[in-house]
Amino acid sequence: MLKVLIFLILQVQLFSIVIISPNEVGLRPGLSGEVGLSMSNKRGNTDKNEYKSALYLSYDNNESYVTWLAASYSYGDVGGVENENRAYIHLRHIHEVAIDDLVTEFFVQDSEDQFLLTQRRLLGGAGLRYRIFDDLSYGRAYFGFSLYYEDISYTTDNPSEHSVRSSSYGAYTFKFGKKSRFSTTAYYQPKVREFNDYYLVSNLSLEVSVIKNFYLKFQLLSRYDSMPPVEVKNHDFTHETMLVWKFGERADR
Repeated sequence: MLKVLIFLILQVQLFSIVIISPNEVGLRPGLSGEVGLSMSNKRGNTDKNEYKSALYLSYDNNESYVTWLAASYSYGDVGGVENENRAYIHLRHIHEVAIDDLVTEFFVQDSEDQFLLTQRRLLGGAGLRYRIFDDLSYGRAYFGFSLYYEDISYTTDNPSEHSVRSSSYGAYTFKFGKKSRFSTTAYYQPKVREFNDYYLVSNLSLEVSVIKNFYLKFQLLSRYDSMPPVEVKNHDFTHETMLVWKFGERADR
């Protein structure tokens, strides 16, 4: 089973799929987190450097809410010429309500990507998430819906964007073995008043335990923008392998 999942992760960059395992009250009681690092260097016929760092911090009061922050930075160059420079930070809070399996979500995000010509993208929103099922044998699945306000400024003459988007997503995560995990998430995010302008964002990830609190994370991220800025392609794919160190308590599910 593990060999099959690793093979799929390594091949799936040909398709459009992305992931972050959904969080939940009681899943990681107290303070917990992850630190990830990856780098690649080539010398000889090609001089190429790629670096990425990632941070995840979560606080779970183990009763009614979880707040977490995810951040990352990526840089790359070929022959001394920069070909990647992007930063991302996301803060999210979920809170249980009186209805079983339903939580409210509140989030803010700040990001930039020089090679998508994005000088800065700010957004904030709120919504609801419903847990479809939670089973030790079959994993956990969710559906979420939210509205968010988005403000984008570009590094070129493309006009700034100020819009409201809806966001519908499905998420699934499955733990196998003692510590390994497979997760997938897919988002559909159209403008509220212009449905032909939308994002399709997806991710697929596999975490495999290496030793103690260290893991290898294989992740594929895909983003489709139906109306990108001038000189930017519709599709953007990323395939990553990262060494991750985790700390804090974690529930067995």
